[in-house]
Amino acid sequence: MQHRTRLVAALVVALAAWSRGATAQPAPRPPAPVAPEPAPAPAAPEAPENPEAPAAPEAPENPEAPAAPEAPENPEAPAAPEAPDTPETADAPDGAAPDGAAPENAATDADEAKVPGSAVWEGDQPPLADGHERPVPNYDGREPEPIDAGDVLIWIPRGLFYPLYAVSEYVLRRPLGALTTAIDQNDVADIVGDFFTFGPSDNYGVIPSGLIDFGFRPSIGLYFFGDDVGDVEGLGVRAHVAFGGLGFYRTTGSVLYQIEKAGFDKQPKRVQLKGVWERRPDWLIWGQGPDSRNAARSRYQAQFIEATGHYEGGFWRSSYVTAFVGVRDANFGNDVCCDGPSVQQAVDRNLYDTPALFEDGYTVGRIGAELYVDTRPQRNNYDGPASDHVSPPGTGIKIGPRAELGLGLRESFLDADQSAAERPLYIKYGGTIGGYLDLYNQRVIGLQVAADFVDGLETGGVVPFRELTTLGGSRPLRGFVANRLFDRSAVAAQLEYAWPIWVWLDGTVHYAMGNVFGERLDNFQFDKLRQSFGFGFKDNSSRDHAFEFLIAGGTDTFERGANLDSFRLVFGSTAGF
Repeated sequence: MQHRTRLVAALVVALAAWSRGATAQPAPRPPAPVAPEPAPAPAAPEAPENPEAPAAPEAPENPEAPAAPEAPENPEAPAAPEAPDTPETADAPDGAAPDGAAPENAATDADEAKVPGSAVWEGDQPPLADGHERPVPNYDGREPEPIDAGDVLIWIPRGLFYPLYAVSEYVLRRPLGALTTAIDQNDVADIVGDFFTFGPSDNYGVIPSGLIDFGFRPSIGLYFFGDDVGDVEGLGVRAHVAFGGLGFYRTTGSVLYQIEKAGFDKQPKRVQLKGVWERRPDWLIWGQGPDSRNAARSRYQAQFIEATGHYEGGFWRSSYVTAFVGVRDANFGNDVCCDGPSVQQAVDRNLYDTPALFEDGYTVGRIGAELYVDTRPQRNNYDGPASDHVSPPGTGIKIGPRAELGLGLRESFLDADQSAAERPLYIKYGGTIGGYLDLYNQRVIGLQVAADFVDGLETGGVVPFRELTTLGGSRPLRGFVANRLFDRSAVAAQLEYAWPIWVWLDGTVHYAMGNVFGERLDNFQFDKLRQSFGFGFKDNSSRDHAFEFLIAGGTDTFERGANLDSFRLVFGSTAGF
């Protein structure tokens, strides 16, 4: 073992010496140690100036090694070099190599210079001037691929979308990256997390929230969450309260049980009991139908009380099913805030007819279901360290039918004089079909077509105006505010491009066409379609308390010139549980 250690040390030191400028020729590599063929005998050089390896003495004083014998007379072997060539004499002080000798299995300077990271590679090249870079070595030896038509045509969409890229890259991604780095270096996340969360495992928390939706009152609020409540795995609570000035109050609360949490090859499943109480005086209405005009813009007060039992579960890739049963009570009034007339004032001016069941409100029982078959793999579903996760392709198709039955639980007066009353009974149904193409690493372009219908189940059956199909808000044609367009049926097609900006943030840009129409698309005409377009950024990680930024616009119908008549700005977070 000691002899082997000395031999290895000697070889290492010799290699280091040669890497600093030794010019010994390479030795052949036979299986057994053979004395290397010496170079032509030069004049005896002086000892190399190497602080780590002094020149070998003429005769090392080693009691275990006798004086080196003269080279044996062997016609097959060359004469031995002057330096001793025995394992014992190789153990010269500091492992100095004899003059003219090359270690076995050593690479030449030319070979070693081709190996990145070697001493010759790093040491024999002069330093570069500031602003210069070494050329990247051609490791695989292949020639660059020739430029084809696709390489040229790709610059067209790049040019079109460059403003969005510049905003997402230089206004969002890079500042967010710098901010995230600063947060990580200064432990800000831990400090903030400790401030807003509490509990044995920080499984409870209170987070401030706010929402600006242009046209409505801005609001502020608090979002509360609790997971594994009472040490019961999967049991959670959610609550959200919002305040938007006098007369604007909203409270949402739920108790949920996570049957199965999302994980690698696992689909999340949960049941939830949810309650909502909302009262606000700033709702907007333009009248019913595809031809509603901005001149009819007015406001109303609404109060909703809801209780719902809800199930949601995934079953394959991104496919999921939801089912719910609940009760909704709604009442309306003319005690409004802000600008514009009330509904009653608009009706008095003959801007539109009184909305159905506006005078007396309604109470309905609701039961419904929604099924989405989505062939795309789950995006954030991975096993192991998150840093090693690569999102799967976002290419696929999505098909989703939906239906809801509404049954009136009380009779509602149809007009102000209370001369007639009716119990609402209706059915909602519709669906969405979409196709998505992942251009590169979750840069996805998708096309969706959606259609929805509402039918009364009795001849001339009344359907409350707030239960009609709608476009705008969180539904297609997002350039319009919520409930801007409503009627018995709706159809819309939307082209959207989405791309990742940060770990939890996606950018989106959309263009859509559609409108609402009478019963079962009665009087549908292409000239009556409206347009919507916009861009924004949205949270892709949390549905219970999602963040969104959106700038969008909507137009009048093609028939009336398709002029811009809607502007929408959304910034903040909403309760999505």
